[in-house]
Amino acid sequence: MTPKTSITSIAAEDAPKGSILSLLAGHFIGGGFDSAECEPISDSEFKVLMAVVVVAAIAFGCIVNGWLI
Repeated sequence: MTPKTSITSIAAEDAPKGSILSLLAGHFIGGGFDSAECEPISDSEFKVLMAVVVVAAIAFGCIVNGWLI
């Protein structure tokens, strides 16, 4: 007797349809960004930003691990 095999994959036509709410949310979220207002940052500003990110990551790790006590 051969065992029964089940199909576990979902075909594209069986997938649930997207909701109108997610379509509208995506439209409004993307509508708030205007690339004309963006300006490039200088090398020194980038270094400061990366330093802030590194310090914040280390501080977060210390807080989570309890090393600041």
